[in-house]
Amino acid sequence: MIATTQADEGPGSSKPCAVSEAGPGNLRSVGLEEAVANVQASIEQAAEIAQVQQEDVSAVCLAAAGAGRQSEKEQLESYLLQLGYSNFIVCTDADVLLPAVSTQTGCEHNTGIALIAGTGSIAIGCTLDGQKLRSGGWGYLLGDHGSGYALGQAALADITQVIDLVKPPSRLSEILPKRIGISDVQEIIPWCYSANDAREKIAGLAPVVFEAAESNCPVARQIIEENAAKLASTCVALLRQAVGRHLQLTEQDGRLILACSGSLLTQQPDYRDAVVRGVAQDSFVVQHVREVSPHTVVSPVVGAVELARRLCTPVE
Repeated sequence: MIATTQADEGPGSSKPCAVSEAGPGNLRSVGLEEAVANVQASIEQAAEIAQVQQEDVSAVCLAAAGAGRQSEKEQLESYLLQLGYSNFIVCTDADVLLPAVSTQTGCEHNTGIALIAGTGSIAIGCTLDGQKLRSGGWGYLLGDHGSGYALGQAALADITQVIDLVKPPSRLSEILPKRIGISDVQEIIPWCYSANDAREKIAGLAPVVFEAAESNCPVARQIIEENAAKLASTCVALLRQAVGRHLQLTEQDGRLILACSGSLLTQQPDYRDAVVRGVAQDSFVVQHVREVSPHTVVSPVVGAVELARRLCTPVE
């Protein structure tokens, strides 16, 4: 969970003047009590850094993974009310990506696709009339396709097949045990199942997959290609939803804004490019979109500040 505060730098400014970090804010992952404690700690730290009092805060945007579900959203809204805030918006971490692109380009973008691929993955579509569409984001048990967890799990599954002599050894199966600090491959089971943070540990193996791919390991390259294709399909599904419901997901000029964030898309440019190509070359996209316009969002918090700023801007 990251909190920012914005100084008064005039109309249209979404520049954070203080940033603080705390633990996760996903209610489903850590529970309500820990999530709100992390949110509060982050807000207090950012306010202290910026020397801002609570009564001076004119608007709040709370963007958290999992906040797209109504029950979690209502819990977070109730929490903000208890803290004394009245002018706020609660949304998902994906909802701030298009506003972040707006600050990067200087043009307001309210339509398009926001794609996150980090530990998990999700794609959110924003239509011209303000409706939200969703694809993916089902969690690691049901399929966070193209995520760090998906790549790490595929790498571990490959090693089990190497152990069973189903498949021959590869560069990936050679280096992965060394990276996780085990000398006997049979130790993979306790490594995976004995920790409370197994999901994060497995997602943390994604860089090893990319490392092996750089050594031209065919197994690693296949894992990456398959997951990039699944992420692209997740985005294409949003366009199919929009077209099926007669909604517009593109800009007025026919461009499809694709805002990309999350560690896999911001730190692995080749992976991001493969996803973008998969979207742009899909036959359904070619039929309905003039051009796919990708944007990498390294700092989504800028989008959260922009949404908070809009709450303070009178509607003309």
